[in-house]
Amino acid sequence: MGILIRPWQKKDLATISKITLQSWISTYSSFIPESDLTSYVNNHYTETHLLTMFDDPFVFGFVAETGSHIVGYARLVFNRDENRLYVPSLHVAPKFQSQGIGTQLLDVAEEQAAGRGLDELWIGAMVKNKRALALYREIGSYLSRKNLLR
Repeated sequence: MGILIRPWQKKDLATISKITLQSWISTYSSFIPESDLTSYVNNHYTETHLLTMFDDPFVFGFVAETGSHIVGYARLVFNRDENRLYVPSLHVAPKFQSQGIGTQLLDVAEEQAAGRGLDELWIGAMVKNKRALALYREIGSYLSRKNLLR
């Protein structure tokens, strides 16, 4: 399976919203009611809301595509005051998880940080999101060994 990582486009926003909901339900529905997850995504990840993020010059988005299908995305936010690059969103459609797509999206985030002269990425995850925490620890350990992350 070939994965292409590219900057997000306006035409991608509806799919990004859909992937967000799918990944949230897959990840969080064991401890957050699905109705709450759906309500939150429907209120905060609408195409209109995503368009506002898309138009923000300090927000960068990347999608992962296989064939002509978007299967994941990462949203990055550069905070000029703190001189930090945050990764507030990293989502992969459930049937494409555990295939290295999240790692590829984080590689692009690391390249974006390095391009700004930064040696750190700031990312968070819920404590109960064990898969994400394991991924971030694994990648963080790898980057630390390469002296890319301190």
